[in-house]
Amino acid sequence: MMEFSNSDQGIFRYLAGEMSADEQAQLKQTIAEDEEVKQQFIDLREIWLASGLEKEAGAYDWKQAFQQFKSDVHSYEQKNRKRPVQIKTWWGVAASVAAVMVLFILNYIQPFSTDEPAKMVSITCPKGSRTHVFLPDSTSVWLNGGTVLSYFDNYGSDLREVSLDGEAFFDVVSNAAHPFEVVSGSHHVRVLGTRFNVCAFADEQWIETILEEGSVKVYSPDAGWMYRLKPGEKSVFDKQNGQVITSEVSELSNVIAWKEGLLKFRDAPISQLEKRLERWYGVDIVIQDSTIQNLRFSGTVSEESLEDLLLIFRMSNGIKYRIKEGVYHLYK
Repeated sequence: MMEFSNSDQGIFRYLAGEMSADEQAQLKQTIAEDEEVKQQFIDLREIWLASGLEKEAGAYDWKQAFQQFKSDVHSYEQKNRKRPVQIKTWWGVAASVAAVMVLFILNYIQPFSTDEPAKMVSITCPKGSRTHVFLPDSTSVWLNGGTVLSYFDNYGSDLREVSLDGEAFFDVVSNAAHPFEVVSGSHHVRVLGTRFNVCAFADEQWIETILEEGSVKVYSPDAGWMYRLKPGEKSVFDKQNGQVITSEVSELSNVIAWKEGLLKFRDAPISQLEKRLERWYGVDIVIQDSTIQNLRFSGTVSEESLEDLLLIFRMSNGIKYRIKEGVYHLYK
């Protein structure tokens, strides 16, 4: 008669969702190291899946089901003595145990696979807010309004790679063996461990990288260009013509003050402020009058409402606004 080992019971407990996290980790390690157990797991899981049965409501007693499974296998062997069943040949009994598998809950389990594809994890920071998050390696990231940061759930197994649509400030944990990389289309920023800001909104023409400390490599594997930035420097990549301009940053603390809840701007045209204010306040703004496009402003926004700020704009430069269907229209 077929013998059932403790590993068989463990696999059944895993398939039934009755294992603790520590036990699951131990089973996965055993499967990775022992080809025999790995094949045993694959065979058992195939029988499970071959049943094609739906989940039953209520509690599930895996021990009772396992005993019933052994009983059915024994009955099968008694009827087929001329065709002895080997412990490795599980498919021969798959048909006879289909009735037992009604007890197993397909939707209740999460079958283990050594080659499951990595899944994407996305973090979204809505317009009108700022978010501070930590990546699996404890790298600290501040996300500005309207930003989406994505990475695969196998992050850190080789390259620590994230995709960015928006603006983020990174304080990267140093790890020379696993470089950290920010990807925005064809624009890449690679570091080992440092602090830097990347502004890379998909709907904007430029991608800006500002280095606070350490060293970063900004490059495009498609276009073949590469620049290394020093602290206090920035690169601006024009997505339309593919050109890159590097320069020193004046008043660096003002540029990255957004992560502290402060929006600072100096001598900035209203056309440039439009998008920043939309993301800061979570609203839509339309510059209705072309004569105000190049009017310039300096200031700091912390807890002021948009209406308070627009009042200042009106007092200093005569800019007016009206709200229509939730959209702020600016004119003079």
